[in-house]
Amino acid sequence: MKSKELPSIALLAITDENIEKMFSSIDEKLDAHATSVIDYFYKGADWAPEITTSRVWEVYRSLFSYTKDIAVLVVNAGKDTLLSFEGSAVLKNGKIIEQISPSENQFVNLFQKLRAKGKVESLGYASIMVENSSLRIKPSKKAGELMVASDLSLKIDVMEKNEDTTNDQIQRDLENLIEKRFYNLFEQAQKNKTDIFGFGQHFRNQIPYDELKNWREDYYPKLKVNFQVHVKME
Repeated sequence: MKSKELPSIALLAITDENIEKMFSSIDEKLDAHATSVIDYFYKGADWAPEITTSRVWEVYRSLFSYTKDIAVLVVNAGKDTLLSFEGSAVLKNGKIIEQISPSENQFVNLFQKLRAKGKVESLGYASIMVENSSLRIKPSKKAGELMVASDLSLKIDVMEKNEDTTNDQIQRDLENLIEKRFYNLFEQAQKNKTDIFGFGQHFRNQIPYDELKNWREDYYPKLKVNFQVHVKME
């Protein structure tokens, strides 16, 4: 198939199942709506904000990018649903380096300016739903050191909580939980030299062009990120 035969909206997903069995399972579950498979990806933001979409042209472009890697959806045949979202495979130069979980994949979505609306989180003593989110990214370079300040703002609705639980406790613990998750994922990404958050894109004008090819090896492992979460109650 030639590239011009692929529509610009064509999506790419990965499965570790037998592809024929997977398609057979999908056929058995399909109803009269031929768009069911596409709806799973494009309507995911309404009911599963951790689901991402990767277009074929985006994956192809990542093969030649010095400063950004890409996460591609991993799906298997679902038992009760059409498909089951297993997380995302992180690709660097076209090779799968690691697989991240659905909750980790949501961080990738956030840095792509996608909202976390609809995300349900359990703290053990309380359940909350994210009503809205926004992320501010501010890169800087001081004395040769690259830094990124990222502020994630969340508006949440408390669905359930224990009687003795205060809103301040929920707010504080949720902020700490999300920050810890991010730093664990970022630490692993730096170790693998995979820039799944696209931080390198913010320094393209601050690093000489002929040095951009060294982003993953020389600059990215030394990058400092200050990630802070700010939670507000609805």
